Amino acid sequence: MVDKNRVAQRFAKAQSRYRQAAVVQSNMARQLIWWAAALGMQPCDRLLEIGCGDGLLTRLLPGQQHHWLNDLYQHSSLADYRAQWLLGDIEHIRLPEHLSVIVSNAVWQWVHDVPTLLSRCVAALQSGGWLCLTTFAPANMREIKALTGCGLSYPSLAQWHGWLENAGLDVLLLREERQTLLFDDALAVLRHLQHTGVTATSADFQWSKRRLAQFVRDYAVLARQHGWQNAYPLSYQPLYLVARKP
Repeated sequence: MVDKNRVAQRFAKAQSRYRQAAVVQSNMARQLIWWAAALGMQPCDRLLEIGCGDGLLTRLLPGQQHHWLNDLYQHSSLADYRAQWLLGDIEHIRLPEHLSVIVSNAVWQWVHDVPTLLSRCVAALQSGGWLCLTTFAPANMREIKALTGCGLSYPSLAQWHGWLENAGLDVLLLREERQTLLFDDALAVLRHLQHTGVTATSADFQWSKRRLAQFVRDYAVLARQHGWQNAYPLSYQPLYLVARKP
């Protein structure tokens, strides 16, 4: 189970470089807004964003009268944004009521109990309210898990579909895609992970000179096995979800 205090620390440390490094997460935010609008979501009057981060999704959202921002800590990049802050772990704080929309970008992979939080979100939504989120599917960062044995366990599309139906939501969109980033070397991959705050997946894993050297050698072998010459791939598998409360 992920230590969310460590998650907050890693993201706070990466804050100054996150936006530049988070290419995939930024694309996910824009794609989510596009899908939601295409499926009929309109500007709303009561919106909650779970895990707003430094505002990749926040500043893309259509106008609304009442906007709540949630995260484990308040990000300086959103200091000028007109919204109410709900600081803390979303799994343990009280949600606003009668919400029109709940949105979230690249956050639910950190949630410990997805079905319970989904049920709480449904209870907080008004009839006809929208749940729009992105997260990641099982093949996400498969290279890192293969080389280190560390990584998050990402639910499959089938698991998400079951959870959404059990929560009483109408599923309008549930799809995944693949994106691959290429780096010059294995150390550049690690810097990317550090700058995007995703190094808090295992408290037991510690880098040593020997382990780092082995990682570099093994990554080169893995890249060649997958047909890459002079390039080091990092796989992302974004998952998009748009659902509505009947």
